Amino acid sequence: MLANNLKKRIFADLTSKEFADYCKKNIYPALNEIAAKGADVSAYSKKCRKVAVAAIIVFVLSIIFVFISGAGVNIKGFLALIVFLFYIVAPLLIPVSIIVCIVACWLAMAGQHANDIIIKSAILEKIFLYWGSFKYIPRPMTKEEFNNPDNAYNVLSSNFHSISVFDKVHKFCFHMDDCFVGTYKDIDISIAEIDARERRSKSKDLIFFSGCLVRLPSFKNFNSKTVIKSRLKGKELFSGNLNEVMLEDTNFSKIFRVFSGDQVEARYLITTSFMERFLELRQNLKSEVSALFENGEIFLLIHSDKNLFELPDKKNLASFKNYQGPVIDFLNILYTIDDMKLDMDIGM
Repeated sequence: MLANNLKKRIFADLTSKEFADYCKKNIYPALNEIAAKGADVSAYSKKCRKVAVAAIIVFVLSIIFVFISGAGVNIKGFLALIVFLFYIVAPLLIPVSIIVCIVACWLAMAGQHANDIIIKSAILEKIFLYWGSFKYIPRPMTKEEFNNPDNAYNVLSSNFHSISVFDKVHKFCFHMDDCFVGTYKDIDISIAEIDARERRSKSKDLIFFSGCLVRLPSFKNFNSKTVIKSRLKGKELFSGNLNEVMLEDTNFSKIFRVFSGDQVEARYLITTSFMERFLELRQNLKSEVSALFENGEIFLLIHSDKNLFELPDKKNLASFKNYQGPVIDFLNILYTIDDMKLDMDIGM
């Protein structure tokens, strides 16, 4: 029922006259321009892929002709000349073809990544402005941006990685993808896709967390750390030397475990009202959720394997329907947070 109410609210927003007027004024004029840029990027990426395929063909032919020449196969005439020439230039063609293939593939991916940034900053960011002040934070594209500690993406990624539930996660195992920051009803919100896992060649990856991380301010003062861990998906979230808190709500305790450095403060934060709303959050999102109270902030960890904020058809950029999926992803998170009433001092 709660999930159905959420769907109805989102549907009502997306089909309202106010939203239609907003899109007509602010979104639709930019769609054709984005579609044109997308077509150029697609053509460029296609050329890069063709170059990569050609490089692979040259590499394979070079290996074949070197093998034929070395095997002493009796070949005469014009074909023998070709084999001889390939045999002479093969030491150069093989490494060059490998380099060309790698560079062409990288350029194709870089072009697509640049196009994704344009789409999300020029279209999704503008759509999300209808509900609040939000800005898209893209991943760095150049080595200089990646190595710049003051880059907005690097600052956010470092801040998120530093929260205590990720203490066991090495920096090379922590990856942040799409990120939107802004305000909604005067609440500062950061929403980021996070993948924190340890790659293992001989066994399954150790997944610390995969999904969406949401950072919010707490309207209650606290000093200690408190962690709410989903029993199904939050086992690998680090709780350190925190003590387990035994709560009276059996329905909540069946799904979550709570750890805190202060038993009294944990009960002050995790009230009966909060537990009800947190269970509703899980039901609305149809995902397992965990949470962390730390340094005056609340971090919601929505466990999900879904790649959020992605367009289903990157070739049809002129159609607004193509952007509805990412918008619904955004509103699912925004409205469920809204329903928790974190901006109201009612014991949450």
